[in-house]
Amino acid sequence: MMQRPWSRHLITWTLHRKSFTTDFLFYPS
Repeated sequence: MMQRPWSRHLITWTLHRKSFTTDFLFYPS
């Protein structure tokens, strides 16, 4: 029960982080 929300949070966080890294690599400031 406690692992369910964690899994969702982890996936969202990983996706967000990956998107951020890709954006940074693709469009460096």
